[in-house]
Amino acid sequence: MEYGASGLLTASSRAWRKAASIAVIEETSKVTLLELDHEESRPLVLTGSALAVWNEIDGVSSQEDIARHLAGAFNRGRAAILEDVSAFLVQLADAHIIVSAAEASVDAARRAS
Repeated sequence: MEYGASGLLTASSRAWRKAASIAVIEETSKVTLLELDHEESRPLVLTGSALAVWNEIDGVSSQEDIARHLAGAFNRGRAAILEDVSAFLVQLADAHIIVSAAEASVDAARRAS
């Protein structure tokens, strides 16, 4: 993992995981997601490159890792992909569909104690 000068994870080295509070319906060429903890949640349908990013979210791979992998798959530059991936991950986090893997680990430890 990459760390910034402060010793904290940098944005591009942050790993994300899929939130526990989502319903997922997977089909061949799309996935439909619904966050279950917020009444205002609306279904989110991912296809194409959004689905490709979703499939890379594993709780271990950083944004940088995801961008590197997808740059090869989509034959685009890593820097351009990283910007798009980062923006999309922020959208998913804002919708409570994904959570920072580091924060999720801390929350799980708190609940266990």
